Amino acid sequence: MTATCKVMVGLPASGKTTRVDRYLAQDPGVFLYSTDQYITSHADMNGMTYDQAFSDFIAPATLHMNDKLNLAIFSKQNIIWDQTNLSVKKRRGILQKFKNTGYEVSCECFMPPESIEDIAAWNLRLASRPGKTIPDHIMKSMVKSYVIPSLEEGFDTIQWTYFQND
Repeated sequence: MTATCKVMVGLPASGKTTRVDRYLAQDPGVFLYSTDQYITSHADMNGMTYDQAFSDFIAPATLHMNDKLNLAIFSKQNIIWDQTNLSVKKRRGILQKFKNTGYEVSCECFMPPESIEDIAAWNLRLASRPGKTIPDHIMKSMVKSYVIPSLEEGFDTIQWTYFQND
């Protein structure tokens, strides 16, 4: 059986982690690459919010997750990569890690909200995350840098998920 890596792509609060939680409930043996999870865990241990902990813990989170990722690839563990992964450059770096490893790499792309109602609902989701905020200029930069993934990047498959106002 071929090992798989599913790369999540989408803006913050678009539903990526909610979907990942469902996948992990179905298969708890999957390795989850998530710097957010690491930062949240360390923030909780230190009585901090995610925002307060981010600058102190993003570098160690990345190193830790990369070490764990190398072990997961070595052992042919199925992987889910849960970050925004908005740019071709970022995704190229991920895909390079799986080149010549025998992994099937898929992408689950969460399309940005388009209607006025969906944008309003998305903004409510963003605002409902206490202690985890994204400055307006960073969010604008993220939206501007978002490039919809394509098979030409090297993914074996792409699944499209459209914004759900729920």
